[in-house]
Amino acid sequence: MLVRRRRWWEQRRREKREKRERRKKSRLIRSPDKERTILSILSAHPSVLALGFVQVAYEGTMHIFITLWPEILQETVGKSGAPIQFGYVFSGFMVSVMVGSSLYSSYVRRTSSPSNVFACSVMLGVATIALLLPLAAHNFWLTLVSFLLFEMTAGGYHPCMGVMRTRLVPSNVSATMITLFRVPQNMLVVALLLCYERGTHKEETVVEEDSAPAVSAVSAVSAVSAVSHTSRSTHLLAVCGVVLCLSMVVLLLVFGVSRDVVAARRRKEEVVEVVEVNKKKKKKKKE
Repeated sequence: MLVRRRRWWEQRRREKREKRERRKKSRLIRSPDKERTILSILSAHPSVLALGFVQVAYEGTMHIFITLWPEILQETVGKSGAPIQFGYVFSGFMVSVMVGSSLYSSYVRRTSSPSNVFACSVMLGVATIALLLPLAAHNFWLTLVSFLLFEMTAGGYHPCMGVMRTRLVPSNVSATMITLFRVPQNMLVVALLLCYERGTHKEETVVEEDSAPAVSAVSAVSAVSAVSHTSRSTHLLAVCGVVLCLSMVVLLLVFGVSRDVVAARRRKEEVVEVVEVNKKKKKKKKE
């Protein structure tokens, strides 16, 4: 009885040791020593910086999009148009997020060696096109479809980024890393929104100073200001789209799709080997 109990404990220890070794191999960055700091990790591994740049670009764009989308949709309809049911639009956004997350999960399940770099770069490219579409035509339905596409990328971005963080960033500093990159992200959002509000305020003061007694002149100035205001909000989203495109380029340059695919295949082979070893152990026990 004691011999069996001892063998069982030795087997448990061996399995825990193998699990620890597998986790170390699956990460691109191994767990750092206590003396290593966050700045040393950032300087030693540019992949973490690239991941942080993608986080700043996408999540900052998401904050700006949340602020501007009702105003942009209202501008496409105009004051004389029918009122927009913003509740239905928001429900459509949530459905798009669900569709995006389900598409990413199906891609991971059905692909033999899924590449998170490829999936993230595709999502960034689609988000760039979605934010540039409202510049092409001042149309309500086209703008709504582009916004739904952007929300669809948001549904796939969060699980994909979560997987990449677990493989790249050590677990003992992951929370600090995410908080560290939130600082430039919030600074970018505040700077862009302040520039937008300052431009709007200047436009309103110019219209008030140049107001003439003639009604036709006032209406003409207000029409010009409305057109420029519309272009300012859509141009701000277009700037965010360009930033997303830059983050996609950085992601592909630093990681590369081929390297990610090779790493995924290696991880799959290691898992298959471990499963085979466990099967052999179980057969030996039965014998």
